[in-house]
Amino acid sequence: MGIADSLYRSGWYQASRRLKSALLIMLHRAQKEVHVTTYGFSIVSLQSYTTIIKTSWSYFTLLLNVYKK
Repeated sequence: MGIADSLYRSGWYQASRRLKSALLIMLHRAQKEVHVTTYGFSIVSLQSYTTIIKTSWSYFTLLLNVYKK
């Protein structure tokens, strides 16, 4: 919501018509929640995504070290 507030306070009323239209689109998009799903099965939060990436990187480095030896 911080993005939407910043856009609203940006002095949009002094902008050209084209810029006002673009800002309106950005304002509407900034108010919607964005999330990643796993084919509609569940929503992946930032915390779970971070955990998945960390775990994947750990397995990758482990396999890389085993492969080198």
